Amino acid sequence: SESESESEEAPKKKKAPPKKKPAAKPAAKPKPAAAKPPAAKKAPARQAKKLPATEGGDDDDDEEEDSDAVFEAKPRLKPKKRAALGSGYKPLAKKRWSAEEIEALPVLVKPQQMFDDMVTRTEAQQACKGAALEGRSLEGLARELAGRPLRVATMCSGTESPLLALDMICGALKAQSGQSIAVEHVFSCEIEPFKQAYIERNFAPPLLFRDIRELGDEEATTAYGATRPVPGEVDVLIAGTSCVDYSTMNNKQKKIDEKGESGQTFWGMLAWVKRTRPSIVVQENVCSAPWEEMVGYYAKEGYAATFLRVDTKNHYIPHTRTRIYLLALDTHAPNRRAAALGDAPMGEAGGAGESGVVGEEELARWEAAISELSCPASSSLEAFLLPTDDPRVHTAREDLSHIDPTKQRGVVDWGRCETRHQRARTDEELGAKRPLTQWVSQGHCAGPDFAWHDWFKSQVERVVDLCDINYLRLAREGQDANYKTLVWNLSQNVDRSTASSRPGVCPCLTPNMVPYVTNRGGPIVGPEVLALQGIPVDDLLLTRENNDQMADLAGNAMSSTIVGTCILAALLLSRDTLRAFDAPKPDAAAAGAGGLVTSTGSSETQADVAGGLAMAEKPLALLGEGGVGPLAQLLAEAAGSARMCASEGRTRVASDIVRCAKCGTTKSKSGCPESWPEHVDMAPVTEPRTPPREFEAKLAAALPMVVTLGGLGCADGMRPAGALLPAGIEAKLLSPTRGGGGDDDGVVTDGGGDGGTGAGPGEVEGSKLRLPRPMPRPAPSRLTRRVVTTAAWCVRFIVRSLRCSLLLRVVSGAERQRIGVVKSVLA
Repeated sequence: SESESESEEAPKKKKAPPKKKPAAKPAAKPKPAAAKPPAAKKAPARQAKKLPATEGGDDDDDEEEDSDAVFEAKPRLKPKKRAALGSGYKPLAKKRWSAEEIEALPVLVKPQQMFDDMVTRTEAQQACKGAALEGRSLEGLARELAGRPLRVATMCSGTESPLLALDMICGALKAQSGQSIAVEHVFSCEIEPFKQAYIERNFAPPLLFRDIRELGDEEATTAYGATRPVPGEVDVLIAGTSCVDYSTMNNKQKKIDEKGESGQTFWGMLAWVKRTRPSIVVQENVCSAPWEEMVGYYAKEGYAATFLRVDTKNHYIPHTRTRIYLLALDTHAPNRRAAALGDAPMGEAGGAGESGVVGEEELARWEAAISELSCPASSSLEAFLLPTDDPRVHTAREDLSHIDPTKQRGVVDWGRCETRHQRARTDEELGAKRPLTQWVSQGHCAGPDFAWHDWFKSQVERVVDLCDINYLRLAREGQDANYKTLVWNLSQNVDRSTASSRPGVCPCLTPNMVPYVTNRGGPIVGPEVLALQGIPVDDLLLTRENNDQMADLAGNAMSSTIVGTCILAALLLSRDTLRAFDAPKPDAAAAGAGGLVTSTGSSETQADVAGGLAMAEKPLALLGEGGVGPLAQLLAEAAGSARMCASEGRTRVASDIVRCAKCGTTKSKSGCPESWPEHVDMAPVTEPRTPPREFEAKLAAALPMVVTLGGLGCADGMRPAGALLPAGIEAKLLSPTRGGGGDDDGVVTDGGGDGGTGAGPGEVEGSKLRLPRPMPRPAPSRLTRRVVTTAAWCVRFIVRSLRCSLLLRVVSGAERQRIGVVKSVLA
């Protein structure tokens, strides 16, 4: 933590030469030297490159939230002016979404729902006069391909968002029109070992290369160390080259031709493009990359290219992530579609074998199509967060709280950052108080009552003090951060932009970011970070990745909704040059299969693994396993596994628990060393304790997959409207003199007869539920309905809370039939 706090300091101030450059331009005024001329030139610096306007029109306000989108932080290359694209095409006016229109949008949270809406809007655009995709239908493209697969290759895409986006597009198309498009994954390229394992586990590409710099050769090294030929004949290449040399967070930036990491990855990708000539190239990187130079390099290889700045929050997801996407089209490719279909469709240029069928107009239409297909986020950030009791949240919380909660934090010298914090408090008139965390230097740190206290205790002083400074900044404006969904970037220093300016919208997520959610009291965990990139987390196997690795995956990933929109528009606009039309038509059975497939044409295993079938069969026990011991022992273990001190967390059992003889309060001497003046008689707890994990394993083995209570339907006629039990029963069940058995208590069975069998009121006997005979009364009172409704809520709460409920811990074994569930709940 100490090294992290030191390495995350703000970059040093720039030297004088970059500031004097704007003052040297005006020839008639040699004296403007000091402050105002550079400040006056700072604003037009972003417009000097003349990026294509984005679809939302609000990016100037959001660049402060995106750490990689602050253009003015570093001196940049002066780009050449680019000629206007598509002189023959006039795009429609850019859509400005009003607040009423955004409010009327359907709430979309699941990635597949977003792509369903995207495909629906794409098909609507093809019938819109003057639209960029006019006359270009995705359903028509699927019909023309007739089962021929689109061959796709990815380079340094991290999470393989392009493949996930294509798979969801194909799924949405098949659900809406019945047509399907097959996508053949040719190869991937990734250098990080844990990302290689993620790709192999979830996508199983036929070839997984290690180094993008080797792909320009005929052969390259795979992730397993073998040498294999590098395939070609690809329709679409999606590449996300390194951004380390272009990022504004880097103090030692390098140009694209200076042999830095970013330049080497770009030249490796371009060498493969030059050798194999894919029809479509989609490239993604940060906004400060030298995009104009890249366009020039693509032009030398016979590709027409353009780039566009987009923001994730304008494409379904509440995440401010400003990136630039580049599209390059092969201008020398023939009209393969016309050759495959026999003639060129009406209204389209080019015939069979004719080259130059794509160019500037397609690029202009692509830029307009991205704007037309944009859709603002209709759901808040909270919709993408997991419930607090989700096991993935518990696992990530334990992973992030990596120190022993009973030990005090080590001494960390944060003097290099403390001066900045004190200066910020003084300059902004925030004072010296710490109202959020109540922390003391190298000592106690509390945090809000709902916060993750174990996580707060594991943070260094710089992070904790930054939380208080951010809280005071909002309090000065009359806002309480504990009641708003804001995300604070605690990995940056106080003099950088560390807090999101819009509630419910996440700032740009980076690999090493500490995204603290104010109304949660803890950070965003790995699965949630992936979800904020449009990744369908529930469809992936994330078995080995820890929280930091998932944050790295998401921080370097492409937003699936944006890369999906870019690929979709590019496919429709350059369909004439797709290499898929060169392949022969498959048979009817293969043509019906859509979605993502491997280049082998089958997802079945080609050869049996040695020893893979040497496994013994065992019947699946759905009724629970026996041998759990008597009921009293299970009850004692359940009570022994309960948490007796907050310092125990969810898995630990303290050995020095003491209990107050008067009120029964339990505390740990080492975990809560502070004095307890209200508890004077504290005696050690001598009962045996059971670790929670051991009891959970034993309980899971004892409980059946399904617990059914029968015989409850016969009491429907006696219940008040919406109640769980008959009217008047609560008075007898809550009576201290109630007894069991005898002729006074009726037995409600499947037949509804009377009789006593010795079981007490409210007890379960076989499939019969014994209930006391209802007391005659004309109508249930308001108190009766309230009691009965409370009882019903208790039953639902206990059934849904296995960890906290003592009753369901003992509903197992041979004694399950004799437990009075309803009686115990009401008691």
